Amino acid sequence: MNVSFVIFWLKKHGHTFNTNILPKLEIGVAGFRYDHQDNENYVNAKFSILSESVLNPGLTVGIEGVANIRERSAYAVASKALPFGFRMHVSAGNGRFDGVFAGIEKNLSY
Repeated sequence: MNVSFVIFWLKKHGHTFNTNILPKLEIGVAGFRYDHQDNENYVNAKFSILSESVLNPGLTVGIEGVANIRERSAYAVASKALPFGFRMHVSAGNGRFDGVFAGIEKNLSY
C-alpha cells in the first residue's frame, strides 16, 4: 500500500493536509481565513470510482466539509489524458462547486 501526504500552506489564507488512507480513498483537512475572519476548518474526502485507461476517463467523486452540514459541497470530476501531453478535466458539483466547469492542463518543461 502506498501512503502519500500532500501539504499546502497558502500565505495568509490557509493550509491543507491530505493523505491516501486506502488505494482509492484520500482524506484531508483544510483551514482557511478570509479577510481577518475566524478560521474555517473542513474535513474533505475524495474517492476514485474509475481509474483512467487508454479509452476511458478516470472518474472521482469528492466532498468538502464532510462534518459541516450547512456548507457541505460535493463534486464529481472526469479526467482524461489527451495527445501531446494535454489533460482535460470536466466537473460538476454543488455548494462551493456549484455548476459545471472544465479545464485543460499542460505541463511545460524547459
